[in-house]
Amino acid sequence: MRGWLATPRFIDGPEDAPATVLLAHGAGAAMDSPFMAAIASGLAESLWRVVRFEFPYMARMRETGRRQGPDRMPVMQVEFRQQVQLRTEHLAALHTPTLILQGERDSFGKRGEVESYILSPEVQLLWITSGDHSFKPNKSSGLTEAGNWAKAVALGDKFLRQQLSG
Repeated sequence: MRGWLATPRFIDGPEDAPATVLLAHGAGAAMDSPFMAAIASGLAESLWRVVRFEFPYMARMRETGRRQGPDRMPVMQVEFRQQVQLRTEHLAALHTPTLILQGERDSFGKRGEVESYILSPEVQLLWITSGDHSFKPNKSSGLTEAGNWAKAVALGDKFLRQQLSG
C-alpha cells in the first residue's frame, strides 16, 4: 500500500530556518497530539523549521478509528527515509550529530536500559527529569508537563545552535 507514504505532514517554523528538524511520533501519540504540537511550536518559535509526519500504522488508526500497534521496524524505516531521503546507521555507528531526549520514567526506554546502549560519540543523550514517554512528570516531582516540554524545547534549541556554530 504505497498510498500510506503520502501521509500528511505538518510544517512549523520559517522556511529560511538554518536547519529542519524531523519530529517523528511515538507509538501512542499522533503527529498532532498536544505533546508533538508543543515541541514543534516551541522549536518553531526558536526559529527552527519542524516537519511532523505519521507512520503508516498511525494513519490507518486515524482512518479506521481502531487502535493498533506499530508496524514492524522495516516498514517504519522506509517511511522515515521517505521523509528525509537519508539512510542512517545504527546508533553506535552514527556520524551525524544526534540529540536524544529521554524521559527518566519512559516505559519504552528505562534509564538503566538506555544507558547500556552503545552510542556513537556523535549522539548526545539528555534526560528529562521525572518525565515519562511524553515528558509528563509525576506529581510528587513538583514539575509540570509544560515545564518539561519547555525544557525539551530549550535543549533542542541549544543542540541545534551548537551544530551550526561548531
